[in-house]
Amino acid sequence: MKPGSSRGEDSDREYSNSSSSNEEIEKPPSKVHRKESWKRDSEGFPYFELSKTRRVSVRKFSGKVLVDIREYYQNGETWSPGRKGISLSIEQFEKLKSHLADIDEAIQRGVP
Repeated sequence: MKPGSSRGEDSDREYSNSSSSNEEIEKPPSKVHRKESWKRDSEGFPYFELSKTRRVSVRKFSGKVLVDIREYYQNGETWSPGRKGISLSIEQFEKLKSHLADIDEAIQRGVP
């Protein structure tokens, strides 16, 4: 903690103890989704609930790993994948991740 500051002001930062530098070292975000937040479907594939009827799952189809973002519907006591959704290859998912900062910026600016 920086001398003279309250505990809350610098809760996101640590300071180096080396005498040659007063560099700030950023801590990772405190709210990170960990493995415990993932559930497993009836086939054993991991998924994360975005809402009651939407999930992101990681699955294999025809030998390829896919990131599946899909709506689900209740079929009796079980939940089944609906037709609305998209399956991204790992390459497409990586490209989407690389554009997240731009997407966030566009959201903050607003849509004309």
